[in-house]
Amino acid sequence: MMLAGGLVAAMAAGVIAVQTFNSSAPASAAGS
Repeated sequence: MMLAGGLVAAMAAGVIAVQTFNSSAPASAAGS
């Protein structure tokens, strides 16, 4: 249960990081 919770938290953090990167990076860089 704790491991699954950590995985979900890591996935959420990863999604936020990707969204932040894509919003500040050119489309060409995000696509590569």
